[in-house]
Amino acid sequence: MTLVSHKHHFVLLRTKKTAGTSLEMALEPLCAPEGHVAHTASEGYAGPEGIIGVRHSSRRDFEPGLWAHSNARFVKRLIGAEVFETYLKIAPVRNPFDKAVSWFFYSQGKKIARHQGKDAATAWRSSLSNAQKVENFRADLAAQAANDNLKPRATKDYKVCHINGACVIDRFLRLEALRADLDAVLAELGITPATVEMGREKIDRRPADDLAISDYYDTPSADLIRHAYGWMFEAGGYSPDPRDAHRASETLVA
Repeated sequence: MTLVSHKHHFVLLRTKKTAGTSLEMALEPLCAPEGHVAHTASEGYAGPEGIIGVRHSSRRDFEPGLWAHSNARFVKRLIGAEVFETYLKIAPVRNPFDKAVSWFFYSQGKKIARHQGKDAATAWRSSLSNAQKVENFRADLAAQAANDNLKPRATKDYKVCHINGACVIDRFLRLEALRADLDAVLAELGITPATVEMGREKIDRRPADDLAISDYYDTPSADLIRHAYGWMFEAGGYSPDPRDAHRASETLVA
């Protein structure tokens, strides 16, 4: 979901598979009346303090129309260009090599669960050998590329963070250093970091395996990610070598 804080003059734009729910829940009280308590699901709120988008809810009549992963163009139109340009715009990012592996297991598991149930999705994950994980991951990337889903400007994350080809994010929060990056932004906004608690809601539920992130990649698959997410490598200062990538949950301090 997307957050707008009129009290503290910031906008949170949410990318995929970057601990978005945990980050939203931590910042949500800064966009709401005093005493507001954040929950995993949100029906949305719009008031003088700010706007809280709908999250993990079936509600479809929320008038501001902010949902998970609303793109920058829509948010700018909603709150007005002057406010959008004035407020500090923040967004979480993640090493694209790690992010792609996480997204593969999430999306495939979700697809199986939708048609066969959660138990089937769990069984699918546990039944794969390491070789099958790698083979399926690379095949899925190739299929996405063949369908033009890995063109840089075609990805949802790109649209969340860009308008007319220009990045609108003022501060990126790296998942691998989320607490430290968040504290720096809070201090910049004049908010005492210790007053903002962040849990680990839904953070990387991918089952553990003994494969390094780099094991999933060969040169063609790594090239696809470098091409699709070049802007994210730059935004987070990430190495273009998959051997330098690690699973974010191994180092995440929430």
